[in-house]
Amino acid sequence: MIHRARIFRWCLIALVCGSAIGVGLRSILNPFLLYVVFLGMVSAVVLVCKYRSACVAFLIASFLFFGLYAAAIAQEPHDQIRFNQPQPHAPGIDAALSHVRTSVLETIARHLPHAHAQLLGGILVGARQSFPDSMRESFNRIGITHIVAVSGYNITVLLALLYALCLGFGIKRSHGIGIVIAGIAGFTLLSGASPATVRAALMGGVVVVARYAGRNARSHTAILIALAAMLLGNPFLLFDIGFQLSFSAMIGLIYLAPNLELLSVRFPDVYGLKQILIQTLAAIAATAPLILWYFGTVSIIAPLANILIVPLVPFIMAAGAMSVGISAVFEVFAVPFFSVCAPYLWAFVWAPLEYVIRVSSHLSTIPLASVSIYNPLVLLALVVCSYAMFGMLLFMPTRRQAPCALS
Repeated sequence: MIHRARIFRWCLIALVCGSAIGVGLRSILNPFLLYVVFLGMVSAVVLVCKYRSACVAFLIASFLFFGLYAAAIAQEPHDQIRFNQPQPHAPGIDAALSHVRTSVLETIARHLPHAHAQLLGGILVGARQSFPDSMRESFNRIGITHIVAVSGYNITVLLALLYALCLGFGIKRSHGIGIVIAGIAGFTLLSGASPATVRAALMGGVVVVARYAGRNARSHTAILIALAAMLLGNPFLLFDIGFQLSFSAMIGLIYLAPNLELLSVRFPDVYGLKQILIQTLAAIAATAPLILWYFGTVSIIAPLANILIVPLVPFIMAAGAMSVGISAVFEVFAVPFFSVCAPYLWAFVWAPLEYVIRVSSHLSTIPLASVSIYNPLVLLALVVCSYAMFGMLLFMPTRRQAPCALS
């Protein structure tokens, strides 16, 4: 007997495989051919299996067909795909979100220096368009660009903050779940709904719903649901660099991090720094081959930079959101003494931002902080070696189940 959770997992895998196959064969697929293929799969299932096995196989075949069909009827031609562009929303919603986003960035710009304002805007809503070139280069060299690209880590921090607020105000559990999901959805749309943000939001929603239903939130099930839902909506996300990097990092956190924990079990975890280092190394190992292939660079100093900077991101998000909210309310009601108090309020945000800017600037000046590869043969050899090393670490025996992280 196959457990229902395993059946569900295989159905999601079939849906993802169907989307991938459909994207590759889209030029020769049509609805009639898909219908014939579907009837052939059903006939084979009925002839080979009986009763319960036939039902399970029929269900898996149906999900495979859904993936093929979604890729076949996709409206966007392959040669006109525009990657890394936010999905358009309804005009009214889009205008409202754009107004809120602009208001947040203007409020930040009125109270912080330019570099600090751009960094806080990137951390809160993923706005990096006017980033100073020196800061952008520093972040790229030391491998901390992910803190200003709204993704799973930001969603994780948002989940923790919303849960804390709901508990602090004594909100009922059923109402709190709705508030958390609404907050995740609003933050995802506000930040531009990039593939990494959508993936993290879907996984966060799965975790919240599972805990509300009294079920364990398993990470591999959550990532499969997010992957299947995104590919069902747009199978061409398979070609999106952000999509590939986001799910690769998630695979590293889910499957590789437990093995690294076993290797480092003898070392103490001081203030959570060991866990940050393990997660950083797992994400780097999983995404390094793609980064090498697409960009030809690798950051040597990324583990140290993440240990020094990442622990401050939750505080920056919380203090930044609080400062923006309080400033917006006081400015709307024209509180007379707020202009005197504002510098002291924003000082709590300025201090960690200054630390991040200075540390990243100093680390980026270290020789060989980032290495660029220009020879195509050397680059290909490094990519193959990176995948080989990742595979060796990935298939080490482990007895632990990875926690459902979202970053």
